[in-house]
Amino acid sequence: MKTVFYKIDLGLKKKIAFVSDLHDRPCEKVLAAIKDNSPDLILVTGDFVHDKPLEYSKNAKKFLATASRLAPCFVSLGNHERFLEKGDRFLIRTLGVTLLDNSFVCVDNAVIGGLSSFYMGRTEKISHFRRTVDSLNEMPQSNGAKSFLDEFEKTDGVKILLCHHPEYYSAFVKDRKIDLVLSGHAHGGQIRLFGLGLFAPDQGIMPVFTRGIYDGKLVVSAGLANTGGIVPRLFNPTELVFIQA
Repeated sequence: MKTVFYKIDLGLKKKIAFVSDLHDRPCEKVLAAIKDNSPDLILVTGDFVHDKPLEYSKNAKKFLATASRLAPCFVSLGNHERFLEKGDRFLIRTLGVTLLDNSFVCVDNAVIGGLSSFYMGRTEKISHFRRTVDSLNEMPQSNGAKSFLDEFEKTDGVKILLCHHPEYYSAFVKDRKIDLVLSGHAHGGQIRLFGLGLFAPDQGIMPVFTRGIYDGKLVVSAGLANTGGIVPRLFNPTELVFIQA
């Protein structure tokens, strides 16, 4: 696991630990690195579980419970959180973590929001090779995503959006008055050659967003797990991101 540091001056004078795609993997090294770096906020952009509810996800529960004791911890919902059960939402709160499901909270002069994965509420298996960006016009209105973004954008303060899917950025977020967007899901492009990722779920071959900073405000983490469907992860270390904001 690499530890990556970025500086994006938002005037918050806060250090953010940015965690994505744990996928219920062992978390001791992640927690130790967070503790060593003493962040002011811990922001988790989904996929902390993997194919099963939180109640049965030992590592994810341990991570959330411990992280919440290190700093205020906020989580949004990725595609694997579609496996959460009703009681898991209560469990997240009892672990001391703030769940942001198409919602936001104000923390000092920051406004932290979570745009939930459009996979939420779907029960069918969705192919890793489906390019979600091609069907983003199907953005569900019933889950309140658009109304959430409209309200979030109008709120006073430095706006930080947790958005698991970086492919949502161009379609829904780029032109909004949002100061910082944190995403994962791409797993660094799975296989990296010459500094480029070759494949990402829902972006397909030669994805645009894999890891690093885009437009000065979208930060994509390569994530903390090696899961990527049938595509292996090669030349592409996992990473924990810290942002001085």
